[in-house]
Amino acid sequence: MGLPAPERSQLPNGLTLLTSHRPGQQVVAVEIKPRRPAGRRARGLDGVATIMARALSEGTDKYDAEGFAAELERCGATLDAHADHPGVRVSLEVPASRLTRALGLLADALRAPAFPESEIERLVRNRLDEIPHELANPPGARRWRSPRSCSRPPRGSPAPVRAPRRPSRGSTPRPCAPSTTRTSGPPRPPP
Repeated sequence: MGLPAPERSQLPNGLTLLTSHRPGQQVVAVEIKPRRPAGRRARGLDGVATIMARALSEGTDKYDAEGFAAELERCGATLDAHADHPGVRVSLEVPASRLTRALGLLADALRAPAFPESEIERLVRNRLDEIPHELANPPGARRWRSPRSCSRPPRGSPAPVRAPRRPSRGSTPRPCAPSTTRTSGPPRPPP
């Protein structure tokens, strides 16, 4: 059973919204995609999007990592983010009755992620540990030898992963300036 064709609308802030109404569903799924696909990333920044995506759930300006996880849990929500060739995707699943609170947490993670230095360092170490396993996979190893952007490893090679660039707090770009949000589940009441 597939989703019904999505309805397209635009929010006042310019965000494109695709909604698929599925009567009877009690869980709402939200997916946010940034404007710029990972395939257009600059050489030398491979892997930065992966570290950023993995760090989104590590706290905000309001919550540390444990507090943020606890707030998501109180909502019964799951937050996931990952980067691959099509780009970064941030997804949220939450019971419809707790959608408003969970969307607020998602907005906090996108607008003001904490990116704590200790967590970034841990994520970098974890990613560096993954790379040898990917290189041991022959299709993965062939992909790493190509100079084309979409052939470069989307989650990064050792050099750029080791030295992710952290902008100063005052110049931090919005990590995910979403252009499309996809939701499915019961409609939200109007604001």
